[in-house]
Amino acid sequence: MGTFSTVLSLTAPAGGDSIALGDDQMRADKVAWAERLALEHNFPSASFPSAAGGSDTAADAFGRHQAGKVAAVLISSSAPTGIVSGSLWFDTTATENCLKIYNGTNWTTYRIGNDTNIGLLAFRAYVDGTAQTVASTWTALFFANETYDYGTAFTSGAATGYFTAPITGLYAFSTTIYLKATSTAGIGSVGLYNGSTIIAYGTYGALTSSGECFHLSTTALLTAADKVYVYGYSNVAATRPVSGTTANTFFEGRIISRT
Repeated sequence: MGTFSTVLSLTAPAGGDSIALGDDQMRADKVAWAERLALEHNFPSASFPSAAGGSDTAADAFGRHQAGKVAAVLISSSAPTGIVSGSLWFDTTATENCLKIYNGTNWTTYRIGNDTNIGLLAFRAYVDGTAQTVASTWTALFFANETYDYGTAFTSGAATGYFTAPITGLYAFSTTIYLKATSTAGIGSVGLYNGSTIIAYGTYGALTSSGECFHLSTTALLTAADKVYVYGYSNVAATRPVSGTTANTFFEGRIISRT
């Protein structure tokens, strides 16, 4: 059976001393670890230490995102500078709130498959009992109460009620309005408008003596700053009162994806 021994010198290390050799090994290990870290982060700069005295740069510190690699992500409301292609940045501005990747020229939204990283953007609003009517011309309706408004993109009030698209994308909307009947028979309907341009019409039918709910669900491609309204309609001149609660006269929507 072999034996293991080591020599401990209490004097200052000399060229062949075991402690000096151990120091050399530690230095070599340190360089190896640094190089391995560089590989894990895929640092692109040759200035990352491959020998004693090397130093990395701010661009190196961001790392580059590739499959199986580790990448640093800067979280900020302003775009980072001095970076390299492949760097990652989480944009915390209210209208973005998503992960982005630098392509060497511009920051673009970072996608995983068909998914796009976006913050929660959804709303639901309903009428508050304020007297509203529709007649033989399409009339914008008001939604004074909000059940929720994630992303603060809905404007509610006693004389208003519309959604403003904060970013360009594909959106889903749903609305139901309750029109009361009057002594004059008629037809009612509901529509969704982008500004003054119709997006889609909803159900269209006769008003009974107790009134009817008219519903609409659709998707829409919107450009940032587009405003979406709910309109009501009756085919006779006699006005139709709009009534209801959060359950039967409401307007809701959400973003599906950026485009």
